[in-house]
Amino acid sequence: MHRRIWQVFLGGFVTAATLWGCDWGVDPTNEYDPQSTRPATVLIEAALVPPGDPDGRLFDQGPEATLEPAGTPAKPHAASVGTDGRIRFSSVRPGAYVLRYAHPALEPFALPVTVAAPRDERGRRVDLGVLLLRPLPAESERLTPVSGVARRGGDLPDDAHGDIEVWSAETGERAVTDEEGHYRIQLPLTGTYTLRARADGYQQASVRDVVPGSGAAGEMVLDPLNTSLRASVVLPAGAQGPARVTYHVGSPTCQAEPRYQTVIPFNGVGHYEHSALPPEDQGGLLIEHASVQRLCVPVALTPGRRVELTGLRPTPKDAVRVTGVVHLERTDGPVEGVLVAIGGLLTQTDASGHFALAVPPAAEARPVRLSGAGFQPNTGHSLPPVGDAPEYPFPDPLTVAHAPTRVDFRVRFDRFGQGAGAAVTAVLDRLDPQGGALPPRETLQPVDAEDLRYSPMNLVPGEPHRLTVTRPGYVPEVL
Repeated sequence: MHRRIWQVFLGGFVTAATLWGCDWGVDPTNEYDPQSTRPATVLIEAALVPPGDPDGRLFDQGPEATLEPAGTPAKPHAASVGTDGRIRFSSVRPGAYVLRYAHPALEPFALPVTVAAPRDERGRRVDLGVLLLRPLPAESERLTPVSGVARRGGDLPDDAHGDIEVWSAETGERAVTDEEGHYRIQLPLTGTYTLRARADGYQQASVRDVVPGSGAAGEMVLDPLNTSLRASVVLPAGAQGPARVTYHVGSPTCQAEPRYQTVIPFNGVGHYEHSALPPEDQGGLLIEHASVQRLCVPVALTPGRRVELTGLRPTPKDAVRVTGVVHLERTDGPVEGVLVAIGGLLTQTDASGHFALAVPPAAEARPVRLSGAGFQPNTGHSLPPVGDAPEYPFPDPLTVAHAPTRVDFRVRFDRFGQGAGAAVTAVLDRLDPQGGALPPRETLQPVDAEDLRYSPMNLVPGEPHRLTVTRPGYVPEVL
């Protein structure tokens, strides 16, 4: 009976051993290919080399190295580190990993590793070579984040404090604030530091004795830079005595009490300048003199910038207001943007062609000059003598013409090449709105008779023209 039981047990053991032997080395839980029976026998090897430890004593009591699957919570592979720094990870499945080694005396080490599938069942060996480890930095070299706030001064919204540059005067490390003025800068763990902040149009601000690790740095508030204002004032010829120029903060109409004032001794042209204006973005410059009417000039300031006002001409007290309209020749319509100059005084026509200019009275006639970009200068008009009347309107429109435009063209023929230039006729017509030709009709002469090149100069911008080129035996070309 006992012999039978032993035979049964022995037979079962042999059978189990045989089946177990059939699965020798098979990985039944291969998560990369559950249907595969091929063993994932990828072997990963590497040599860790620490600094200043030729005998490998650093690894005697050190931790194990790990090979962690990237992006998954799977259990990592672990390998002990020999005195020579060699590590081996066997039966590593294909996939992405991170090789890590964390020793208390060394800087944490991490290396991404991608394992490819073996080509056959014999497996594959991968040697990562020598991996250099670094010592922990000295405490004076270790960085720690320091947070703080830097804001622009003045009455600004809470989200108007972005793009302020913050830097350490000792290390040069830099950071930039977000919209609300918050910043985060890296500083060495030991020592005290001075942080500075700057932004366009504002004075620099700083906070001293910042100790990393002791909390947030103090708040920095950047005061706006003062704005400078420079103005040149022209008084009428013969004006005597000084002029009073005042700047009215926050009042473009010069109604507020003046805060800055100066007296200019004039000799035709005087200059006013102030370099310490407050940061308010608007104000008024008031010019007063016995010979002129009170002139208030609105001023828009930009913090930290100089504003230039040139050629300010107060109206004489006995001035005559000259008005009129400027029309374009040939079209007889009003024209915008024409400069009107009388006796050194200048204005410009508006969208309806009208202008108004205050001029001193005179017993003689004065020329009126019309000019401007794209217009032919015209001095054919004059202002008659004006007496004590407060206003003089021109009874008829003043006229101006467009500056002529040049067009270059060349004549060629489909047959017989060039030649026979004398038989070619080129005629330029200016057209009316209905397409009819207006006199005079101009026959063009080539600037190069051999090459038949033309350069007519009197085309009027904005008006239609027709160019006709003829030659006996050819179809006329009309453009």
